Amino acid sequence: MKDDKRGRHNPRRTRPSGTTANKNYSPVPVSDILASSLASLGIAEKIKEYRLKKAWPECVGEVIAKNSIPQNLIGKTLYCAVLSSTWMTELNYRREEIIKRLNQKMGEAVVSEIVFRIGCFKPTPSAQRDAPKEKKQLSAAEKEFIEKTVHPVKDDGLKAAIKKAMEEGV
Repeated sequence: MKDDKRGRHNPRRTRPSGTTANKNYSPVPVSDILASSLASLGIAEKIKEYRLKKAWPECVGEVIAKNSIPQNLIGKTLYCAVLSSTWMTELNYRREEIIKRLNQKMGEAVVSEIVFRIGCFKPTPSAQRDAPKEKKQLSAAEKEFIEKTVHPVKDDGLKAAIKKAMEEGV
């Protein structure tokens, strides 16, 4: 063990046992450190699940993606929600093909089984963004009602916000 100038032990000056002063340490890639850290924290599985969800529309096609969504990856079983029993039947027929495409996209055998269940789900944010927004034409009576409702409000900003909310909510 190395001592400092005063003869005291300095732990920063010690080397691992069995090493020599001339031995060079090889650096460890950050990816190796992250991979082991993610695995020990259980984050690696969540990353696989996220990647599967992201790959789903490309692997199954737009029509199926609008009617189904992967929810959880537990082990190698992917649980998916579908909108109806008709879609559940259709996807059960295509199960092996979907598993093959997902695993090809992931570059490894991540999924060995898919369980389809009827369930509710929100469309993906991109589907919501791409959906055409239909603006309903207000009737004269609806316009009159809105004007009467916002008329007593003195603050112009608040009045505009209330009017907009009422027009969009009708």
